[in-house]
Amino acid sequence: MRISGAATSYPAAGWTLVEHNIAPIAIGEKNILVQKAALEKNRERRVALYWYLWNDFNRDPEQGVLTMRLHIPVITTDADAFNAGIDFLRALFPQVVTWRRF
Repeated sequence: MRISGAATSYPAAGWTLVEHNIAPIAIGEKNILVQKAALEKNRERRVALYWYLWNDFNRDPEQGVLTMRLHIPVITTDADAFNAGIDFLRALFPQVVTWRRF
């Protein structure tokens, strides 16, 4: 069993991990797999989206990969925050990362 970064890092920082799953997100004609976490700390709630980038599928992850992380405050619902994050991701991703990077 592999322990997720979210399952260990967020609770260590005082956040309660309410939900954690993987969501495929369409960016143009391709998909990226994004880990989604719903988090709570005191009265604050967030949706965190994170994914990993590397330039060679044969690369050993222990040599390092780039982790991209996006936190969205929940104002109304988790779904609204998730959708706002996806809209931002779809606008940002093609501008800063070429498809050959992952």
